[in-house]
Parts: sequence; structure tokens; C-alpha cells
Amino acid sequence: MDGKKGITSPRETYDPNPVFFLVIEKGVSFSFPFMVPSETDADKIEHLLELGLDWLGIGAKTASGYGTFEKENAGKRHISGKRK
Repeated sequence: MDGKKGITSPRETYDPNPVFFLVIEKGVSFSFPFMVPSETDADKIEHLLELGLDWLGIGAKTASGYGTFEKENAGKRHISGKRK
């Protein structure tokens, strides 16, 4: 027994209760659309987004390899008309 009041810590020999979490299959593509006033701002946002997704990832379990992103279509940018 660990601690006070007869509380025991979980052990490998106990029957575990699995904890399920949602995942997205490998190979799924995402796009992150932004409206920006200039091409310079678009470059800055693209750089910061890449840095954040590469360094931090998104969601839980990033330390275990989940939530990581790989850039595809390098340099490909969808440009549309200005919104007024």
C-alpha cells in the first residue's frame, strides 16, 4: 500500500481500463486558410504556422508522436480575390 488510508497505486499486474481517444488516419490532408492584407503578411503567417505545427503539433499526445504535421505541396498557395 502506498500513502495513507489504504490507497494503492496502479500496477502492471492489474487489469487496465483502456482510455480511448480520437485519432485521424495517417495521410489525411489539411488546409489552413487565412485572409491577409499583403503577400508579406502571408509569408509571415505561413512561417509561423509551419513553426508551430512542426515544433508544438496540435492536440494531445504530441510527445508520443500524435498531432504532428508534415508539409506537402511546398510553395503551393491558393490566392483569391480581395474581399471588400
